[in-house]
Amino acid sequence: GTLWNLEVRMGEHSTAGRRLMDTDQTAAYTNDQIPSTKLRKLRMYRGKGPPFLKIGVRVFYDAADVDAWLEAQKRTSTLEAR
Repeated sequence: GTLWNLEVRMGEHSTAGRRLMDTDQTAAYTNDQIPSTKLRKLRMYRGKGPPFLKIGVRVFYDAADVDAWLEAQKRTSTLEAR
């Protein structure tokens, strides 16, 4: 499947085995560790948030990308580079 062949399933979208979520669903997926307002800011102003897909005017996050991004944020000291 391609991005143009999205299937809607209970409010989530899937394509080629991906679990795609909109911004609010992504915030809920992270238990609000990354609130939707923070996701929007990271996406629009800093470009430092999780990778996202833009299809038309809609934005989607792949759950695997969000998991990988969260894993990459782990630190063992506050002195580590961000």
